[in-house]
Amino acid sequence: MNGHMSIDLKRDELSDKLGGGLPEASLMLIEGNDGGGKSIMAQRLSYGLVKNDTTVTYVSTELHTMGFVDQMTSLGYNINEEILHESLFFIPMFPYLGDVRLRDDFIDRLMATKK
Repeated sequence: MNGHMSIDLKRDELSDKLGGGLPEASLMLIEGNDGGGKSIMAQRLSYGLVKNDTTVTYVSTELHTMGFVDQMTSLGYNINEEILHESLFFIPMFPYLGDVRLRDDFIDRLMATKK
């Protein structure tokens, strides 16, 4: 599909329900109430994208890296190779240890960072 990134997986119909994929170079924000399925949707989209050869940067406000890997694995989304080969780049908003505080300039700093 021209201008779209595939999220197609044989195990579900999400790609078809979204019109065959996502617009190229998308920046997505998923928001909603607690327990509304935001994390599951973000993880499904990320997994579908990397399995269809699209690079994904995933920013989490809830999980550290090992928590993310464990949660993805529990959903049947084995992403170890994708993380090792940098097709899935995970950025935890809060460090596992150390100073835990929100920065007002987090997004600006993230977007200005070189690979």
